[in-house]
Amino acid sequence: MKQLFRWVFLGLMLAGPAYAADVVSNATSGVRYPSLATAIAAATNGDTLVMIGNDTLQSTPVISNKTLTVVSDGSVRTIYGSTNCTDGMISVVGMEGTLILGQPGGDDNSPTLIFDGARQQGVHSLSNMFFLELGWLTIHPGVVLRNLDSVDAGAIYSIAGVVEMLGGSIESNAAPYGAGILNDKGEVRLYGGRIIGNVAQIGGGIYSDGAEWMWNVIVGYMGKVEVTSGLIADNSANAGGGVFLYGAMDFMGGQIVRNTASQGGGLLYANGSTNFGLTVGGNAVMASNTAPQGSGIFNNNDGYAWLTWQGGGKVVPPNDVFMAHGLNPIVLAGPLSGRGPAAQLTPAIYEANQWMLAAATTNDLWVVSNYYGKFTVTPAPGDPEPWYVNVNGRLSRDNSAATPATILSIASSETNVEWGVEPAFQAWDGVVELATNLVGQAWNFQPLAPEAYSVTNGRVVVPRDRPLGIYRLRTGGAGP
Repeated sequence: MKQLFRWVFLGLMLAGPAYAADVVSNATSGVRYPSLATAIAAATNGDTLVMIGNDTLQSTPVISNKTLTVVSDGSVRTIYGSTNCTDGMISVVGMEGTLILGQPGGDDNSPTLIFDGARQQGVHSLSNMFFLELGWLTIHPGVVLRNLDSVDAGAIYSIAGVVEMLGGSIESNAAPYGAGILNDKGEVRLYGGRIIGNVAQIGGGIYSDGAEWMWNVIVGYMGKVEVTSGLIADNSANAGGGVFLYGAMDFMGGQIVRNTASQGGGLLYANGSTNFGLTVGGNAVMASNTAPQGSGIFNNNDGYAWLTWQGGGKVVPPNDVFMAHGLNPIVLAGPLSGRGPAAQLTPAIYEANQWMLAAATTNDLWVVSNYYGKFTVTPAPGDPEPWYVNVNGRLSRDNSAATPATILSIASSETNVEWGVEPAFQAWDGVVELATNLVGQAWNFQPLAPEAYSVTNGRVVVPRDRPLGIYRLRTGGAGP
């Protein structure tokens, strides 16, 4: 028995040391690697790295001058950070550096590629998960960035880089600034996915700073945040629960909901210029956020911050837009669509003739006179009398939208019947009705379908091929 033991022991010695299982396969070359860091270092431009196991990073790999894709083999694979990472988990550096996470066929309901900051494992020294400096990061559905407890920035820290979310989730991260994304003069494009449940001092979901500073003075702006879909929800911060913004942002779709802050529950807009301001439009929705000032948007309209409204973008009451200084009005860039209010406005000081709405040029003033009624005013504390936005876009005690309409003109052509109405009748706050006969000693008024007539600048146009009858305009009958 002793002789057999000696031979077995000698055989194990000759076989050499045992290695841990490989966790990454290069789909392009077929080579396998024991860690993601070694696979990244060995990869060439265009390679796809497939996670076939879990990994804990023992260094911070750098991607530059090449495009790499990291995917899962279909099983749930997790890459953890560690205290051995010198900065963040992965860096993408240079304009030729690109990292693609996941693939178009991924499923956010069943994520398979997870990057974990290892907060539960006691890692509290990381600066970020992904650091971009002029690099590009694309996130597909089925990818999760979670559990980072950062000493600096959030899950993604981008300096003049591009972050593109087509899906995926950035969730449950903590950082002083931008717990989800800290964007420094770069581009953030949210076309899908979720930024949820993150906590920061400033910018719970996103902190975007596009300002160029010199001697404590802003001398210009760069970069942009573009949200056309996706969800920014359940984040919290002292300022800007969902988003903290210096510079440009187009909020044209998706939802910013259930975020919390002391100022700007949904979004705090600190500063921006004419070309690098905040635009709310499309089918964007902001609702159910919480803050003592600006539960929806805290608008630092100090003469520089430029907030533009268009289309069907909504801040749903009781969420409000807090106008912190009263120096810059909200600029209406074109017709507003959809029924119900576009936003509830809260002025810093309640006084008659306060400037609330304006147009980009004097030729566009009709937009204000047509759509002022889509903006309500938060009641002044302790004041039983209501305030309104007037037809000229100013704060007033008079409710211009309640003034009875008067038909000023009627015209007919070969194709249309048209009448002019004062004050300007709006498609969003009323309906055109048609009666063709009497029913029980009353006209049988029925609303026309919106496509059966058009409303432009106070003129109501009905095609002549509509049935002969009696038309009337009725306000307040359509819900939001």
